Amino acid sequence: MISAFQETKLRMFYNILDYDKNGFIEIDDFEGIGENICLILGIDEDVPAWHMVMEGCRKVWTDVYEYVDTNRDEKASFYEWLRYADEKIVNCDDEAYNSYVNSVVEHIFQMFDQDEDNYISLKEYLDIFMSFRLEVRYSAKAFTKIDKNSDDMISREELRAAVYDFFRSDDVAAKGNWLFGSWEELSLD
Repeated sequence: MISAFQETKLRMFYNILDYDKNGFIEIDDFEGIGENICLILGIDEDVPAWHMVMEGCRKVWTDVYEYVDTNRDEKASFYEWLRYADEKIVNCDDEAYNSYVNSVVEHIFQMFDQDEDNYISLKEYLDIFMSFRLEVRYSAKAFTKIDKNSDDMISREELRAAVYDFFRSDDVAAKGNWLFGSWEELSLD
């Protein structure tokens, strides 16, 4: 069962995915995210990388669509998303969870590790914030919290740990709660 605190964080994530802010997540949101990623990273529409980013974003929707859109109206309400997150991310078995998280982490590194050094730098983390239209004023603080060994780089392991904290931890002090910026300003509405 999802706690009130986990629901708050899941609403934050849902609001990030609801890119056009119409109250639902749908394919248009993932395409909008893809277009913005390409814009932020300077990827032109006529290069293979543009198609890779766009297909990757569309795939996120198609991978969850069948499960999330329970009433088959081509969109997912917050409560449809919450049921999905509860069963497929927060409270699923460890094998399914690790498969999901490893896929997400690899996708993030594939898109945002621009210098291909196998780390996410502060500049690359800022690109993530700008791509998802997150409040950039929190990017440095979030980066510092996720960079557990303070080497000014986020490794795959550090990102996996942050994702775990964000989705599965009920500890208000967990540093991974900052994955997408300040969760402290959220309410439970």
